[in-house]
Amino acid sequence: MLQKLRKKLTLLYTLITGLILTAVVIILALFFGQADRRQQEALFSNYLMAITNKLQHDSRISQSWLASMEQTNGLIIHICEKNQPLLYAGGSPGATNRSTLIERARQQALLEGIDLTFPPVSTDLTRSSLFSVAGDYGDTYQASALIVSARNSSFSLILLRDVTESSQRLFRTHLLFFLADAVGILLLALANWRLVGASLTPIRINEEKQHAFIAAASHELRSPLAVIGASADAICARSGDPVHFARNIKAECSRMSRLVQDLLLLAAAKSNAWSLTRERLDMDTLLLNLYERYEPLFVSCNLHLKLELPADSLPAVFGDGEQISHILSVFLDNGMTYAPKGTAVTLSVTRQKAALVCAVADHGPGIPEAEKERVFDTFYQTDRSRKEKQHFGLGLSVARELAQLLGGRVRLTDTPGGGCTFLLELTVE
Repeated sequence: MLQKLRKKLTLLYTLITGLILTAVVIILALFFGQADRRQQEALFSNYLMAITNKLQHDSRISQSWLASMEQTNGLIIHICEKNQPLLYAGGSPGATNRSTLIERARQQALLEGIDLTFPPVSTDLTRSSLFSVAGDYGDTYQASALIVSARNSSFSLILLRDVTESSQRLFRTHLLFFLADAVGILLLALANWRLVGASLTPIRINEEKQHAFIAAASHELRSPLAVIGASADAICARSGDPVHFARNIKAECSRMSRLVQDLLLLAAAKSNAWSLTRERLDMDTLLLNLYERYEPLFVSCNLHLKLELPADSLPAVFGDGEQISHILSVFLDNGMTYAPKGTAVTLSVTRQKAALVCAVADHGPGIPEAEKERVFDTFYQTDRSRKEKQHFGLGLSVARELAQLLGGRVRLTDTPGGGCTFLLELTVE
């Protein structure tokens, strides 16, 4: 599913960015083409003006000057005085015959209403627009025709300039633009593929966690249901002590109830549907009440629970007392599960700058450094904890969610001498 989504998003992003890139390339190509065309037109106009000035102001035009102009600038210059061509044969810079090109230019001028056989009537100069003349072999020419009155005579001029090379150069430039556009779109596709992949990574991780969560929850729920079912079958068969089997059912129902409660707490925290009661809390009283509730349970497990409070009264904390007690209860349950028989578990609190740090320290087997952060993940269990039915891998994740809702945080450190110390940091008023 994610792979299909990645392909679709990559295609969509590439299409959008590719269209933008193509639009930019087209604009640049058009701008470059217009700039080149203006440059070519300005250059042609300069040549036309120079020859026209020569006709108007010089008494004679030398053939050497005409030959130099043609050869240097790729021109075809055809001048007639009173419909009589000058005695200048000239040449052709392109492959097409010179006379053919001149005749095509003459016909184009006629289409604009300019007949080179008649002198200008209302002005001294009549000029056609700048137009294009195509040769027979793919060669292209800029062209213009004019009639000018000068020195009591009239002259007609047809000027052509070979722009085949510049047209080919412009075509190659446009081709290069669009090749760059194609390469750019390909690179955008690769970049978008990686970007979409990176953006979907958290979704993929959450999906994997969700699958693991469902699998682990199903496994944990199946175990008490199996015990309940077996005990119920035994009661129905009236074999053995029914009170023993009833106790099994009650214990497993209690176990399942805790698991379901933790699942509901997690779901509420994840969906931000939890409403907390925020009030001023006396942490001395809260910790004493928690100690009194848990001390008999530790004694029944052959463990000793110690409470260490500072000599001075603790500063007040603004928060939800029930949820703070729940977090510390998770830590105490964890200590009661893993602390070796006959050892002590310590519940303590210290003041650190603007925070109160509540700690539950045991002297159990401890947790490797690489797993310290992961123990707060939902249903995460180390190898040894998988052997304990009472530990579902939910309590610590619930504690972390609750701490975040309260504006605090939970963390894990090593107990001096071995073991785990779970810490809850809360901001004081």
